[in-house]
Amino acid sequence: MHFILCSGEFLLAGRIPSDYFDIFMAISRACRLLFRPRGVLKTEIAAIDKDLKYFVSNYYTKIYRGTTEWLPLCLSTIATLLDIVPLLWACGPAWVTWQFPMERKIGTLGKPIRAASKPHASLTVNVTRHCKADLVSSFGELYVPKEWAATTGKQPEATGIPVRSLVIPEDVGRDCALLPPKKPSLHLSGMELESMRAALMLQSATEVPLAIEAKMYYRA
Repeated sequence: MHFILCSGEFLLAGRIPSDYFDIFMAISRACRLLFRPRGVLKTEIAAIDKDLKYFVSNYYTKIYRGTTEWLPLCLSTIATLLDIVPLLWACGPAWVTWQFPMERKIGTLGKPIRAASKPHASLTVNVTRHCKADLVSSFGELYVPKEWAATTGKQPEATGIPVRSLVIPEDVGRDCALLPPKKPSLHLSGMELESMRAALMLQSATEVPLAIEAKMYYRA
């Protein structure tokens, strides 16, 4: 996935014939829209469909070529790419249905297997113990917070807006808050300062401060 979405373009540029590079770029463009963690527009779905059809048709025409010598390259999985857009219309964007979270969960199940002779029984016992611990913790924190804090020594988390967040007016709500700056304020100097002042002058700013600071915020 990293090769298709990020590194393949500049690693292959100028190193393979242009026709094959165009085939690769078609699948890359489609995947960059498919794996984007937000919705896709109708125009973007049409672009995905066009790129996938271009990739599949040129794959069989220029790579497989319909000859017995290239029979190992005649993979049925290539044709299934044509099902992506119909499934996209039926099920929504890929991030709605992809199974990466479950794969990560499966990847964590190796540690609870502590008995190689009885892996299934060991996994069952340890996962059950972990689930019971989570149930006890969540019940104690939610329904008996004072007793839970006295027993564990952990104070319950304060409700409301997190610490160091901006105060949001009630009529606006808490849909969005700004985190504190990632870095402390930095004084601009040299070319950056001159460029900033020139931009303010072009905008007909009446007052240009002598000290200009840059702050960076990330939305939560």
